[in-house]
Amino acid sequence: MQRTAPFSNIVIVGEEIPPCAGGVAQWGYWLGRKFRERGMGVVYAAPAGCARPQEYYGDAFEVHAVPGDDWRHRKDRRVFHALYRLWRSRRPALVVCLTWKMARVPLALRPFTGWRVAVLAHGMEVTKKRERWRRRVGLRWIFGSADLALAVSRYTRDRVAEFGVDPDRIEVVPCGVDPVRFQPRDGALFRRELGLQGLPVVLTLARLVRRKGHDLAIRALAEVRRRIPNATYLVAGNGESSYLESLRSLARQCGVEDAVRFLGRVEEDDLSGIYSASDVYVMTSRSSPSTGNFEGFGITYLEANACALPVIGSDTGGVADAILDGETGYLIPAEDVPTLTDRLLRLLGDPVLARRMGERGRARVLRDLTWDRIADRFLAALDRRTGGRRPWSAGISRQDSSPVEPLRT
Repeated sequence: MQRTAPFSNIVIVGEEIPPCAGGVAQWGYWLGRKFRERGMGVVYAAPAGCARPQEYYGDAFEVHAVPGDDWRHRKDRRVFHALYRLWRSRRPALVVCLTWKMARVPLALRPFTGWRVAVLAHGMEVTKKRERWRRRVGLRWIFGSADLALAVSRYTRDRVAEFGVDPDRIEVVPCGVDPVRFQPRDGALFRRELGLQGLPVVLTLARLVRRKGHDLAIRALAEVRRRIPNATYLVAGNGESSYLESLRSLARQCGVEDAVRFLGRVEEDDLSGIYSASDVYVMTSRSSPSTGNFEGFGITYLEANACALPVIGSDTGGVADAILDGETGYLIPAEDVPTLTDRLLRLLGDPVLARRMGERGRARVLRDLTWDRIADRFLAALDRRTGGRRPWSAGISRQDSSPVEPLRT
């Protein structure tokens, strides 16, 4: 028998939706899909320019493509018209806003509609231009008055609290991963295609922007190859062409041009294969206090762990919530190439240690960080903040009847 929830009509509103690969879009997509699996009616409202036809999403949820361009300057108008149409047709009980700017209109309309409003803080959208007083006042109002204020990491929560919001009212609901899509596979096919048989392989799968720290891995690789001469570095992902050229130039300067492979964009169906073809995953992200740019969480660490791959990341931003240092991988100080070199040598030189860390990473994903578990955490947080109005126990899903355990960090 299918259960029915008071929040049976939910609207998720954001400026991104898959196939956009960003963490915000993934968080919105998977939460919407898991809500729908729990018997709730879900509509995902997103700009028509980035949304695909309904057939692309199947029965995961209904897509409401919001027409119009110039979202930067007409965002509130677009959101108002979309929510007005959905209010008349669906009477949603909950509006989930994937960024704080999406929450202005839902909060303003709340006295007239009675809906609840949840708002998510992911990363630099809450820290850039933070010196502007109007922005600070707006953020304080939105996160301070939302029915459910969320952050994907403790670091992001603390950044929101700096605007004067009580940190105790901000629930940490991190990113998750699909353990079926991301699981250990036979990486031999990819190794053969890339000529990597028998080679120690380090992987970074991320946008080509300086913040992701590819240059640090190239510098470390030059030192690693003094001990492991055939070590190879795979760089997967698209991005800034100027940054790509600077990485190619750096590889030449470091004498590892032949050991760095730039793969470009990897197809979605090939992601678990490219993880499984590697020995270590590295993304040494930077934080920039002057621009407010930081890693809100780092979903690729979880994807790699789900494929039983050990991971290395800089202890910046919300990365400490994605990696259990010494258990699922290593956290290293920011910009610390010698420590990165040491950790790479440890994992590449000790396959047993690497395998043990990768297995622990997958076990942690299955225990705490599947999207089913993240959806349970959202609904449990909603219960706490709205008086527990759902008719079934907090944290119990139809797919997984085990109780929600505290998130290990």
